[in-house]
Amino acid sequence: MKYSYLELKEDLSIGHEVEFLYNGEKYSISHNEKGWYLTKFSDNIYQSFCNSEELLKKALINNKRIEEIWDNVVVESVF
Repeated sequence: MKYSYLELKEDLSIGHEVEFLYNGEKYSISHNEKGWYLTKFSDNIYQSFCNSEELLKKALINNKRIEEIWDNVVVESVF
């Protein structure tokens, strides 16, 4: 699924969630009433943020921001 970083940013801003693969690992960006989360499925490690904008600015995967790696992810689902 071709899904640009701009589409990701727009979808998160209206409350959508995303699951994707990066370097053979599965991740999700999700939220609940307490905040937004970037979760790595294999070890259930997560990073938490106040909102989707903060997540996109501060979340790190292998010491890189999501925007830096986005061209190398495979999006599995957007919901």
